[in-house]
Amino acid sequence: MGFYYAVGMTSRFHPPAGRRFIPSLLYEALKSLIGDHAALGVSVVEESTDNPRFIRLPRIDLREVVSFVQLPENADYEHEFTKLTADRLSSPFDGLGRLPLWRLDILTPGRAGEDSTEANYVDIALFIHHGIVDGGAAAIFQQCLLSALQSANPPDDVHPVIEVPELPMVPSIHSLLRLPTSPLAVAKALWRSWFPRNTKGLWTGAPVSATAPILTHFQYFALPPPFVTALSNACKAKQTTVTALLEAAVARAMFAHLPTDGTADKLTLSCPINLRRFIADIGDRTLGVFVASDTHTFTRTETDTWSTAQRIKRALATKLAAGERNLDTGMLKYVRHIRAYLLDKAGAPRDTSLELSNVGIIDGNADADDAVRWRMSRVLFSQSASVTGAAVQFSVATVRGGEMCVAVNWQDGVVDAALPPAVMAELKRTLEELASA
Repeated sequence: MGFYYAVGMTSRFHPPAGRRFIPSLLYEALKSLIGDHAALGVSVVEESTDNPRFIRLPRIDLREVVSFVQLPENADYEHEFTKLTADRLSSPFDGLGRLPLWRLDILTPGRAGEDSTEANYVDIALFIHHGIVDGGAAAIFQQCLLSALQSANPPDDVHPVIEVPELPMVPSIHSLLRLPTSPLAVAKALWRSWFPRNTKGLWTGAPVSATAPILTHFQYFALPPPFVTALSNACKAKQTTVTALLEAAVARAMFAHLPTDGTADKLTLSCPINLRRFIADIGDRTLGVFVASDTHTFTRTETDTWSTAQRIKRALATKLAAGERNLDTGMLKYVRHIRAYLLDKAGAPRDTSLELSNVGIIDGNADADDAVRWRMSRVLFSQSASVTGAAVQFSVATVRGGEMCVAVNWQDGVVDAALPPAVMAELKRTLEELASA
Protein backbone atom coordinates (compact mmCIF):
# COMPACT_ATOMS: atom_id res chain seq x y z
CA MET A 1 0.00 0.00 0.00
CA GLY A 2 2.97 2.28 0.46
CA PHE A 3 1.70 3.54 3.84
CA TYR A 4 4.86 2.60 5.77
CA TYR A 5 8.18 1.46 4.34
CA ALA A 6 10.73 0.44 6.94
CA VAL A 7 12.04 0.26 10.47
CA GLY A 8 15.61 1.54 10.73
CA MET A 9 18.24 0.53 13.29
CA THR A 10 21.82 1.74 12.92
CA SER A 11 24.60 0.55 15.21
CA ARG A 12 28.15 1.79 15.55
CA PHE A 13 30.43 -1.27 15.71
CA HIS A 14 34.00 -1.22 16.99
CA PRO A 15 36.21 -4.22 16.12
CA PRO A 16 38.84 -5.46 18.57
CA ALA A 17 42.02 -3.43 18.73
CA GLY A 18 44.26 -3.90 15.72
CA ARG A 19 41.50 -5.37 13.53
CA ARG A 20 39.54 -3.87 10.67
CA PHE A 21 36.07 -4.47 9.36
CA ILE A 22 36.11 -6.39 6.05
CA PRO A 23 33.18 -7.51 3.82
CA SER A 24 33.95 -11.23 4.15
CA LEU A 25 33.55 -10.94 7.91
CA LEU A 26 30.10 -9.40 7.51
CA TYR A 27 29.04 -12.00 4.95
CA GLU A 28 30.02 -14.80 7.31
CA ALA A 29 28.12 -13.17 10.18
CA LEU A 30 25.01 -12.65 8.03
CA LYS A 31 25.14 -16.29 6.94
CA SER A 32 24.90 -17.19 10.62
CA LEU A 33 21.93 -14.85 11.19
CA ILE A 34 20.04 -16.13 8.15
CA GLY A 35 20.59 -19.64 9.46
CA ASP A 36 19.04 -18.72 12.81
CA HIS A 37 16.14 -16.44 11.86
CA ALA A 38 13.42 -17.46 9.42
CA ALA A 39 12.25 -13.85 8.98
CA LEU A 40 15.52 -12.93 7.27
CA GLY A 41 14.99 -15.53 4.54
CA VAL A 42 11.51 -14.55 3.36
CA SER A 43 9.98 -12.13 0.91
CA VAL A 44 6.39 -11.10 0.22
CA VAL A 45 4.21 -11.54 -2.85
CA GLU A 46 0.85 -10.03 -3.78
CA GLU A 47 1.58 -7.20 -1.37
CA SER A 48 -0.89 -4.84 -3.05
CA THR A 49 -3.82 -7.26 -2.62
CA ASP A 50 -6.06 -8.18 0.31
CA ASN A 51 -4.13 -11.44 0.67
CA PRO A 52 -0.38 -10.81 0.72
CA ARG A 53 1.74 -13.79 1.75
CA PHE A 54 5.29 -14.59 2.74
CA ILE A 55 7.43 -16.95 0.70
CA ARG A 56 10.72 -18.55 1.67
CA LEU A 57 13.54 -17.63 -0.70
CA PRO A 58 15.81 -20.42 -1.91
CA ARG A 59 18.91 -18.25 -1.61
CA ILE A 60 20.04 -14.67 -1.02
CA ASP A 61 22.79 -12.89 -2.90
CA LEU A 62 24.16 -10.55 -0.24
CA ARG A 63 25.62 -8.30 -2.94
CA GLU A 64 22.03 -7.26 -3.75
CA VAL A 65 21.06 -6.34 -0.19
CA VAL A 66 24.29 -5.02 1.34
CA SER A 67 25.80 -1.70 0.22
CA PHE A 68 29.23 -0.41 1.26
CA VAL A 69 29.72 3.35 1.49
CA GLN A 70 33.25 4.64 2.07
CA LEU A 71 33.15 8.40 2.59
CA PRO A 72 36.13 10.60 1.68
CA GLU A 73 38.12 12.24 4.47
CA ASN A 74 36.61 15.67 3.83
CA ALA A 75 32.99 14.47 3.74
CA ASP A 76 30.40 15.79 6.20
CA TYR A 77 29.69 12.43 7.79
CA GLU A 78 26.58 13.42 9.76
CA HIS A 79 25.05 15.08 6.71
CA GLU A 80 25.70 12.03 4.51
CA PHE A 81 24.39 9.64 7.16
CA THR A 82 21.21 11.66 7.72
CA LYS A 83 20.58 11.89 3.98
CA LEU A 84 21.09 8.15 3.46
CA THR A 85 18.75 7.33 6.33
CA ALA A 86 16.01 9.67 5.06
CA ASP A 87 16.35 8.23 1.55
CA ARG A 88 16.04 4.65 2.81
CA LEU A 89 13.04 5.49 4.99
CA SER A 90 11.38 7.08 1.94
CA SER A 91 11.94 4.09 -0.39
CA PRO A 92 9.83 0.94 -0.75
CA PHE A 93 11.58 -2.42 -0.89
CA ASP A 94 12.30 -3.48 -4.45
CA GLY A 95 12.55 -7.01 -5.81
CA LEU A 96 9.59 -8.34 -3.82
CA GLY A 97 9.34 -12.07 -4.29
CA ARG A 98 13.03 -12.27 -5.23
CA LEU A 99 14.89 -10.35 -2.51
CA PRO A 100 14.47 -10.45 1.28
CA LEU A 101 12.68 -7.76 3.25
CA TRP A 102 15.78 -6.06 4.63
CA ARG A 103 18.76 -4.03 3.48
CA LEU A 104 22.08 -3.12 5.08
CA ASP A 105 24.13 0.01 4.42
CA ILE A 106 27.70 -0.08 5.73
CA LEU A 107 29.08 3.42 6.28
CA THR A 108 32.76 3.92 6.92
CA PRO A 109 33.92 7.48 7.64
CA GLY A 110 37.03 8.94 6.04
CA ARG A 111 39.92 8.67 8.47
CA ALA A 112 43.07 10.76 8.49
CA GLY A 113 45.54 8.72 10.48
CA GLU A 114 43.15 7.89 13.33
CA ASP A 115 44.15 4.55 14.81
CA SER A 116 42.50 4.64 18.25
CA THR A 117 39.83 2.13 19.19
CA GLU A 118 37.15 4.83 19.27
CA ALA A 119 38.07 6.11 15.79
CA ASN A 120 38.06 2.58 14.35
CA TYR A 121 34.36 2.00 13.76
CA VAL A 122 31.78 1.23 11.12
CA ASP A 123 28.09 2.16 11.14
CA ILE A 124 25.84 -0.70 10.05
CA ALA A 125 22.40 0.61 9.11
CA LEU A 126 19.59 -1.94 8.97
CA PHE A 127 16.34 -1.10 7.15
CA ILE A 128 13.75 -3.84 7.50
CA HIS A 129 10.08 -4.43 6.71
CA HIS A 130 7.69 -3.83 9.62
CA GLY A 131 5.76 -6.94 8.59
CA ILE A 132 8.54 -9.16 9.92
CA VAL A 133 9.97 -7.17 12.85
CA ASP A 134 9.08 -4.42 15.27
CA GLY A 135 11.53 -1.90 16.71
CA GLY A 136 12.59 -4.23 19.50
CA ALA A 137 13.31 -7.02 17.04
CA ALA A 138 15.39 -4.66 14.87
CA ALA A 139 17.52 -4.01 17.96
CA ILE A 140 17.77 -7.79 18.52
CA PHE A 141 19.07 -8.13 14.94
CA GLN A 142 21.92 -5.79 15.80
CA GLN A 143 22.71 -7.67 19.01
CA CYS A 144 22.73 -10.96 17.10
CA LEU A 145 25.01 -9.39 14.49
CA LEU A 146 27.37 -8.29 17.26
CA SER A 147 27.58 -11.89 18.53
CA ALA A 148 28.01 -13.25 15.00
CA LEU A 149 30.84 -10.82 14.21
CA GLN A 150 32.58 -11.93 17.39
CA SER A 151 32.31 -15.58 16.39
CA ALA A 152 32.99 -15.19 12.67
CA ASN A 153 36.22 -16.60 11.29
CA PRO A 154 35.69 -16.37 7.56
CA PRO A 155 37.83 -18.02 4.92
CA ASP A 156 39.42 -15.79 2.31
CA ASP A 157 36.83 -16.73 -0.32
CA VAL A 158 33.47 -16.30 1.46
CA HIS A 159 30.74 -16.68 -1.16
CA PRO A 160 28.13 -13.89 -1.03
CA VAL A 161 25.28 -16.18 -2.14
CA ILE A 162 23.68 -17.76 0.94
CA GLU A 163 21.40 -20.80 0.79
CA VAL A 164 18.30 -20.18 2.93
CA PRO A 165 17.52 -23.04 5.35
CA GLU A 166 13.96 -24.31 5.77
CA LEU A 167 13.17 -22.78 9.13
CA PRO A 168 9.60 -22.51 10.48
CA MET A 169 8.27 -18.96 10.62
CA VAL A 170 7.63 -17.52 14.07
CA PRO A 171 3.85 -17.57 14.69
CA SER A 172 1.94 -14.31 14.61
CA ILE A 173 1.10 -12.51 17.83
CA HIS A 174 -2.54 -13.58 17.45
CA SER A 175 -1.40 -17.22 17.46
CA LEU A 176 0.83 -16.79 20.49
CA LEU A 177 -1.58 -14.82 22.69
CA ARG A 178 -5.35 -14.94 23.17
CA LEU A 179 -5.63 -11.12 23.24
CA PRO A 180 -9.15 -11.19 24.72
CA THR A 181 -11.42 -8.15 24.43
CA SER A 182 -14.34 -7.43 26.70
CA PRO A 183 -17.78 -6.51 25.29
CA LEU A 184 -17.45 -3.09 26.93
CA ALA A 185 -14.10 -2.40 25.26
CA VAL A 186 -15.50 -3.44 21.87
CA ALA A 187 -18.57 -1.27 22.41
CA LYS A 188 -16.39 1.72 23.27
CA ALA A 189 -14.30 1.21 20.14
CA LEU A 190 -17.42 1.03 17.98
CA TRP A 191 -18.87 4.13 19.65
CA ARG A 192 -15.68 6.11 18.95
CA SER A 193 -15.74 5.01 15.32
CA TRP A 194 -19.35 6.11 14.88
CA PHE A 195 -19.20 9.22 17.05
CA PRO A 196 -15.68 10.69 17.12
CA ARG A 197 -14.63 12.28 20.40
CA ASN A 198 -14.56 16.02 20.89
CA THR A 199 -11.40 17.20 19.20
CA LYS A 200 -11.59 20.86 20.15
CA GLY A 201 -8.08 22.10 20.83
CA LEU A 202 -6.50 18.79 19.76
CA TRP A 203 -3.59 19.17 17.34
CA THR A 204 -2.90 16.22 15.00
CA GLY A 205 -1.23 17.84 12.00
CA ALA A 206 -2.69 17.61 8.51
CA PRO A 207 -5.40 15.03 7.74
CA VAL A 208 -4.44 11.62 6.38
CA SER A 209 -3.51 11.70 2.70
CA ALA A 210 -3.42 8.32 0.93
CA THR A 211 -2.28 9.73 -2.41
CA ALA A 212 0.88 11.59 -1.47
CA PRO A 213 4.04 9.47 -1.64
CA ILE A 214 5.88 8.90 1.60
CA LEU A 215 8.73 11.35 1.76
CA THR A 216 10.19 10.93 5.22
CA HIS A 217 12.16 13.68 6.91
CA PHE A 218 14.57 12.53 9.61
CA GLN A 219 16.70 14.15 12.28
CA TYR A 220 18.35 12.98 15.50
CA PHE A 221 20.55 13.93 18.43
CA ALA A 222 22.64 11.87 20.84
CA LEU A 223 22.84 12.45 24.59
CA PRO A 224 26.31 11.61 25.99
CA PRO A 225 26.60 8.85 28.64
CA PRO A 226 26.89 11.20 31.67
CA PHE A 227 23.56 12.84 30.79
CA VAL A 228 21.93 9.44 30.24
CA THR A 229 23.09 8.21 33.65
CA ALA A 230 21.91 11.41 35.32
CA LEU A 231 18.47 11.17 33.68
CA SER A 232 18.09 7.55 34.74
CA ASN A 233 19.03 8.37 38.33
CA ALA A 234 16.68 11.36 38.38
CA CYS A 235 13.80 9.19 37.14
CA LYS A 236 14.41 6.69 39.94
CA ALA A 237 14.51 9.50 42.50
CA LYS A 238 11.25 10.95 41.12
CA GLN A 239 9.61 7.49 40.99
CA THR A 240 9.03 7.47 37.28
CA THR A 241 10.64 5.93 34.18
CA VAL A 242 12.72 7.22 31.32
CA THR A 243 9.97 6.43 28.81
CA ALA A 244 7.40 8.37 30.83
CA LEU A 245 9.80 11.29 31.20
CA LEU A 246 10.49 11.29 27.47
CA GLU A 247 6.75 11.45 26.75
CA ALA A 248 6.31 14.39 29.12
CA ALA A 249 9.36 16.20 27.73
CA VAL A 250 8.23 15.67 24.13
CA ALA A 251 4.78 17.08 24.90
CA ARG A 252 6.33 20.09 26.65
CA ALA A 253 8.64 20.72 23.68
CA MET A 254 5.74 20.45 21.22
CA PHE A 255 3.55 22.91 23.12
CA ALA A 256 6.45 25.38 23.16
CA HIS A 257 6.32 25.57 19.36
CA LEU A 258 2.64 25.03 18.54
CA PRO A 259 0.10 27.87 18.16
CA THR A 260 -1.37 29.33 21.34
CA ASP A 261 -4.66 30.37 19.69
CA GLY A 262 -6.64 27.44 21.11
CA THR A 263 -6.09 25.06 18.18
CA ALA A 264 -3.23 23.20 19.87
CA ASP A 265 -3.99 23.01 23.57
CA LYS A 266 -4.16 19.23 23.66
CA LEU A 267 -1.97 16.41 22.32
CA THR A 268 -2.39 12.66 22.19
CA LEU A 269 0.63 10.36 22.14
CA SER A 270 0.81 6.70 21.18
CA CYS A 271 3.39 4.64 23.07
CA PRO A 272 4.17 1.15 21.70
CA ILE A 273 4.22 -1.64 24.29
CA ASN A 274 6.44 -4.72 23.99
CA LEU A 275 4.26 -7.84 24.38
CA ARG A 276 7.14 -10.30 24.65
CA ARG A 277 6.76 -10.26 28.44
CA PHE A 278 3.39 -12.03 28.04
CA ILE A 279 4.61 -14.77 25.68
CA ALA A 280 5.89 -17.78 27.60
CA ASP A 281 7.72 -19.62 24.83
CA ILE A 282 9.37 -16.76 22.94
CA GLY A 283 13.12 -16.36 23.25
CA ASP A 284 14.87 -13.09 23.93
CA ARG A 285 16.55 -13.32 20.51
CA THR A 286 13.41 -14.00 18.43
CA LEU A 287 12.63 -11.76 15.47
CA GLY A 288 8.96 -10.92 15.02
CA VAL A 289 6.22 -8.34 15.57
CA PHE A 290 4.98 -8.39 19.17
CA VAL A 291 3.60 -4.94 19.97
CA ALA A 292 0.48 -3.10 21.03
CA SER A 293 0.17 0.52 22.10
CA ASP A 294 -1.28 2.78 24.77
CA THR A 295 -2.46 6.34 24.13
CA HIS A 296 -1.89 9.23 26.56
CA THR A 297 -3.30 12.76 26.55
CA PHE A 298 -1.42 15.95 27.39
CA THR A 299 -2.73 19.46 27.93
CA ARG A 300 -0.97 22.78 27.65
CA THR A 301 -1.86 23.59 31.27
CA GLU A 302 0.44 20.80 32.51
CA THR A 303 3.70 22.61 33.19
CA ASP A 304 5.46 20.34 35.69
CA THR A 305 7.37 17.80 33.61
CA TRP A 306 8.10 15.48 36.52
CA SER A 307 4.49 15.30 37.73
CA THR A 308 3.38 14.63 34.15
CA ALA A 309 5.99 11.86 33.88
CA GLN A 310 4.70 10.32 37.11
CA ARG A 311 1.15 10.35 35.71
CA ILE A 312 2.27 8.62 32.52
CA LYS A 313 4.21 6.02 34.50
CA ARG A 314 1.03 5.16 36.42
CA ALA A 315 -0.96 4.91 33.16
CA LEU A 316 1.60 2.56 31.61
CA ALA A 317 1.75 0.46 34.78
CA THR A 318 -2.04 0.10 34.74
CA LYS A 319 -1.97 -0.95 31.09
CA LEU A 320 0.73 -3.55 31.71
CA ALA A 321 -1.05 -4.86 34.79
CA ALA A 322 -4.04 -5.70 32.57
CA GLY A 323 -1.81 -8.07 30.61
CA GLU A 324 -2.95 -9.03 27.13
CA ARG A 325 -6.55 -7.98 27.73
CA ASN A 326 -8.26 -5.20 25.70
CA LEU A 327 -5.21 -4.25 23.65
CA ASP A 328 -5.54 -2.42 20.35
CA THR A 329 -3.73 -5.33 18.68
CA GLY A 330 -6.48 -7.62 19.93
CA MET A 331 -9.12 -5.39 18.36
CA LEU A 332 -7.67 -6.06 14.91
CA LYS A 333 -9.45 -9.42 14.77
CA TYR A 334 -12.69 -7.51 14.23
CA VAL A 335 -11.36 -5.76 11.13
CA ARG A 336 -12.34 -7.90 8.14
CA HIS A 337 -10.42 -6.01 5.47
CA ILE A 338 -7.30 -4.25 6.73
CA ARG A 339 -6.58 -2.67 3.36
CA ALA A 340 -10.04 -1.07 3.11
CA TYR A 341 -9.87 -0.05 6.78
CA LEU A 342 -6.67 1.92 6.17
CA LEU A 343 -7.77 3.40 2.85
CA ASP A 344 -10.97 4.67 4.48
CA LYS A 345 -8.86 6.87 6.75
CA ALA A 346 -7.93 9.12 3.80
CA GLY A 347 -9.07 12.69 4.42
CA ALA A 348 -9.85 12.04 8.08
CA PRO A 349 -8.06 13.62 11.06
CA ARG A 350 -5.25 11.53 12.53
CA ASP A 351 -6.03 9.44 15.58
CA THR A 352 -2.95 10.69 17.45
CA SER A 353 -0.68 13.71 17.46
CA LEU A 354 2.57 11.97 18.35
CA GLU A 355 4.25 8.61 18.75
CA LEU A 356 7.14 7.85 21.06
CA SER A 357 8.74 4.43 20.65
CA ASN A 358 11.54 3.54 23.05
CA VAL A 359 13.32 0.21 22.49
CA GLY A 360 15.08 0.67 25.82
CA ILE A 361 18.62 -0.26 26.81
CA ILE A 362 20.64 -2.42 24.44
CA ASP A 363 23.69 -4.35 25.59
CA GLY A 364 26.56 -3.47 23.27
CA ASN A 365 29.44 -5.07 25.22
CA ALA A 366 30.44 -1.60 26.43
CA ASP A 367 32.58 -3.07 29.20
CA ALA A 368 34.29 -5.64 26.98
CA ASP A 369 38.04 -5.92 26.59
CA ASP A 370 38.84 -3.81 23.52
CA ALA A 371 41.66 -6.16 22.60
CA VAL A 372 39.45 -9.18 21.98
CA ARG A 373 35.76 -8.19 21.80
CA TRP A 374 33.53 -6.43 19.29
CA ARG A 375 31.26 -3.80 20.83
CA MET A 376 28.57 -1.24 19.97
CA SER A 377 28.86 2.33 21.21
CA ARG A 378 25.71 3.77 19.59
CA VAL A 379 22.32 2.51 18.43
CA LEU A 380 20.00 4.80 16.48
CA PHE A 381 16.36 3.80 15.98
CA SER A 382 14.39 5.39 13.11
CA GLN A 383 11.16 4.81 11.22
CA SER A 384 9.58 5.78 7.96
CA ALA A 385 6.65 8.15 8.22
CA SER A 386 3.31 6.40 8.65
CA VAL A 387 0.61 7.70 6.31
CA THR A 388 -2.21 6.90 8.75
CA GLY A 389 -0.13 7.28 11.91
CA ALA A 390 0.88 10.12 14.19
CA ALA A 391 1.89 13.45 12.70
CA VAL A 392 5.32 13.36 14.35
CA GLN A 393 7.11 10.19 15.46
CA PHE A 394 9.96 9.97 17.97
CA SER A 395 12.19 6.89 18.25
CA VAL A 396 14.63 6.26 21.10
CA ALA A 397 17.42 3.74 21.73
CA THR A 398 20.15 3.62 24.38
CA VAL A 399 23.33 1.57 24.59
CA ARG A 400 24.03 0.28 28.09
CA GLY A 401 26.65 2.60 29.55
CA GLY A 402 26.62 4.68 26.36
CA GLU A 403 24.63 7.24 24.40
CA MET A 404 20.90 7.73 24.12
CA CYS A 405 19.86 8.53 20.55
CA VAL A 406 16.57 10.36 19.99
CA ALA A 407 15.28 10.50 16.41
CA VAL A 408 12.28 12.23 14.88
CA ASN A 409 10.59 11.59 11.58
CA TRP A 410 7.63 13.12 9.83
CA GLN A 411 5.92 12.89 6.46
CA ASP A 412 6.47 15.74 4.06
CA GLY A 413 3.49 18.11 4.10
CA VAL A 414 1.92 16.83 7.32
CA VAL A 415 3.49 19.47 9.57
CA ASP A 416 5.32 22.73 9.00
CA ALA A 417 8.87 21.81 8.01
CA ALA A 418 10.32 24.08 10.70
CA LEU A 419 8.36 22.47 13.55
CA PRO A 420 10.19 19.15 14.20
CA PRO A 421 13.72 20.67 14.14
CA ALA A 422 12.59 23.36 16.61
CA VAL A 423 10.97 20.73 18.83
CA MET A 424 14.12 18.59 18.75
CA ALA A 425 16.27 21.51 19.85
CA GLU A 426 13.79 22.23 22.66
CA LEU A 427 13.66 18.57 23.67
CA LYS A 428 17.44 18.24 23.80
CA ARG A 429 17.69 21.39 25.91
CA THR A 430 14.95 20.15 28.26
CA LEU A 431 16.58 16.74 28.78
CA GLU A 432 19.97 18.30 29.43
CA GLU A 433 18.43 20.69 31.97
CA LEU A 434 16.60 17.85 33.75
CA ALA A 435 19.81 15.80 33.84
CA SER A 436 21.79 18.73 35.22
CA ALA A 437 19.28 19.78 37.89
